[in-house]
Amino acid sequence: LIWTADVAAYFVGKKFGTVKLSPDISPGKTVQGMYGALISGAVCGVILSLIFKFPMMIASDFVLLSALTVLVSIYGDLFFSVVKRQRGVKDSGSLLPGHGGILDRIDSVVAAAPFFYAGVYLIYRSIS
Repeated sequence: LIWTADVAAYFVGKKFGTVKLSPDISPGKTVQGMYGALISGAVCGVILSLIFKFPMMIASDFVLLSALTVLVSIYGDLFFSVVKRQRGVKDSGSLLPGHGGILDRIDSVVAAAPFFYAGVYLIYRSIS
């Protein structure tokens, strides 16, 4: 979900991005890219709801949870960027050259995974 949203944000931002989301923190992110990420999150939620044949109410909860999880992941990515800038660290490692380190690949997931897990847990509890 998060990596799909990251890819969608990248391509939508490259194609349509004109308004910077937070230029002081992460100059490459655009508002249009964020919208692309949110839409891809909702689409992932719809696809998974169809695959697992969720009832309509559960499916709508899951789609909303997916989009909100993407939003949390964006904020998580921006948070880690702020922390790195405050510490004067450009890259968090050299394992993945050109990608800013391994933390840049998982910072969104670190922020969003607990939120998504809690949401799935609450949805599950509501049906049991």
